[in-house]
Amino acid sequence: MTLNQLYYFRSIARHLNFRQAAQDLNISQPTLSIAMSNLEKELGIFLFNREGRGIELTKYGKIYQDQIEDILKQLDACTEQIKRLSSVSLGHIDIGYISTLTRRFIPWNVRNFLKKENNSKITFNFNEGSTFPLIQGLKDQRYDVIFCPYVPDEPQITFYPILYQKFVAIVPFGHPLENRESIELKELSPYPQVAYMKTSGLKKTVDTYLKEAGLVPEIYCEASDEAGIAALVESDFGVSFVAQVESLNHFDIKQIPIRAPMYQRVICMAYLTNQYQAPSIWNFINFIKKERVGLPNASIHPFNE
Repeated sequence: MTLNQLYYFRSIARHLNFRQAAQDLNISQPTLSIAMSNLEKELGIFLFNREGRGIELTKYGKIYQDQIEDILKQLDACTEQIKRLSSVSLGHIDIGYISTLTRRFIPWNVRNFLKKENNSKITFNFNEGSTFPLIQGLKDQRYDVIFCPYVPDEPQITFYPILYQKFVAIVPFGHPLENRESIELKELSPYPQVAYMKTSGLKKTVDTYLKEAGLVPEIYCEASDEAGIAALVESDFGVSFVAQVESLNHFDIKQIPIRAPMYQRVICMAYLTNQYQAPSIWNFINFIKKERVGLPNASIHPFNE
């Protein structure tokens, strides 16, 4: 049994005429007759009663028609969905991103992408998460593109730098460091610290910076992102050393620049290397590359590509 035979049978069942069905299918009538004869032999039943030039469905033909209609409708719908997903202008994109990009970067860039000619009908799923779950979701193909800090030792993934964020110290108002215009990182040493959780892509980076500065901080508590850390610092659970993101401005805390060296993190757009991507996804990836912010051109170099 072939898929063509099922489509042939459906057309004959609708027209109840081999000649009209052959015209509808753009095949010869003998080809259609042979295909139906072979299908009946394979099923072991007659699907049609042939009376002169006319035909009608047998009892079993009617049962088969009901089943085939449902199957082919589902198949047609599936085919249309795949065609839509593979279209440059009608595709769908699943993106994931860290929480610091939720307020401005992601909505602003996606909206500007959709304003471009032929992009307005592309649909998106938006998924916020921590770095390592996002990386795993990308590998599992639950996401097409993610936005997160660079993660080393991921040869399957291309990380394309799109923006950078400086690091700052944050302290609650009333803290002994509140009135300082800038500090050295080691000056945080006497105070308990609020740290990034292990699921954050910044955990290793921050630990490395602290170690290089000779700090072995007393970790009082942890949070998954800058907003969570800032809320704890605001409530006087300790001080912290975090990426300077927009959400920090919504808390009653003091942000203090760190003296040289300048500490920063690079946020990347990440996608699977050497993996087929639908045209709409490549369209979005190339749009983000052109619209990148926060990095001079000389600093743009994709990792693992």
